[in-house]
Amino acid sequence: MSVTWHELLSRVNGPIRKDAFNRVQRFVSLNGIQSVKRNPSVNNAADVLSLWQVRHKNTEITGVTIPGAPVLIDNLMKMSPDAEVEQYGFTGEKLAGSIFFNRQTGEFLGDTIVERRAKNQQMLDLEAQLFSPSRKSA
Repeated sequence: MSVTWHELLSRVNGPIRKDAFNRVQRFVSLNGIQSVKRNPSVNNAADVLSLWQVRHKNTEITGVTIPGAPVLIDNLMKMSPDAEVEQYGFTGEKLAGSIFFNRQTGEFLGDTIVERRAKNQQMLDLEAQLFSPSRKSA
């Protein structure tokens, strides 16, 4: 199902934490895209939970927090492992992240919207190493 920003915001505007709604609303207003159609990726709750538990754990190492991750993880833990989760991912100039819904009920599960930041030198070096052609592939 393809939805517009307006439809996404109306789904998020239910009984959720105000900070999550504010992050989603801020993302839309900063990126100035009000009516772009988006199609979700759909995965089972167990897979989404596993991924976000690891990513949340990694924030302890990197020191870069993902404000909505704890709420998302809590909500995913309450779901059946095979329940379907809709994920709408977005990248804007200043913010990036995803918004998650229970596909069956339409319930807002959480967001992982963060401010974008410049890559540090270590990340740039790693990308250069990973994406440069090797002698074997040349």
